[in-house]
Amino acid sequence: MDKWRAKIKLRGALMRAFKLGGIHKQTTTQSKIYTRYPKIHEVHIDEENEAVRFTFTLPDGANPDLVLKQEWVFKQCFGNNIEIDGKVKKFILRCYSKDMKKDIPYEFKKIQPHLKDKNIPIMCGVDRSGKMNVKDMAKEHHMLLTGTTGSGKSSLIRGILTSLILHKSPDEIQFLLGDLKFSEFGIYKRLPHVMGVFMDAKSLLPPLQIIENEMFRRGKLLDKMDVESIYELKDRPPTLSCVLMRLYCSRINPK
Repeated sequence: MDKWRAKIKLRGALMRAFKLGGIHKQTTTQSKIYTRYPKIHEVHIDEENEAVRFTFTLPDGANPDLVLKQEWVFKQCFGNNIEIDGKVKKFILRCYSKDMKKDIPYEFKKIQPHLKDKNIPIMCGVDRSGKMNVKDMAKEHHMLLTGTTGSGKSSLIRGILTSLILHKSPDEIQFLLGDLKFSEFGIYKRLPHVMGVFMDAKSLLPPLQIIENEMFRRGKLLDKMDVESIYELKDRPPTLSCVLMRLYCSRINPK
């Protein structure tokens, strides 16, 4: 019963946020103005993570930009630790009672199970609920990491590299590292996974040119075989994948 009452109270708080933020759709007739607010489908209380999840949909004709632009209203009603997901009609609002952890110890045994179904797994940390956030660079080819000084960019990059090195063999993945700060990647210099660590733009240029040539060669091969990714070549005759690997190694590793 207490949980039921808590949900009723939370539902009322969300309706208050809708009203304060003007998140609604108004229809005017000759005699009356009708106001339709978003429909709340679910109020889920996650006791383990001390969080609440709301699921709601906007009435037809309501501008979805209102939800994101009026984020401050939700923060006023539920605190700063919120997340809003959604684009057009359906939205999910998550409200947390705690801030995100600032320091997370690196434990590869806990990370490893989340890497298995990815071709090039990139470990990005954990979300507010403690769920591991792992991307696949085979699908998301370009990534940009930003942050203020001292926010942990270098630590995250080293965590990503270390996870890949522990998870993949040198035959499966090779790194070409540019370290223009002279302080980021020195510890990886002598590992078999690392083709080289380059400390200035002049020394980095030739390897980048090799990569450019290899990308052009692969592009022609993908076009010839009518596939979108090199990973689709695994189902082709074995000789093709072997030739691809040998040619790739011979171009980037002449010895």
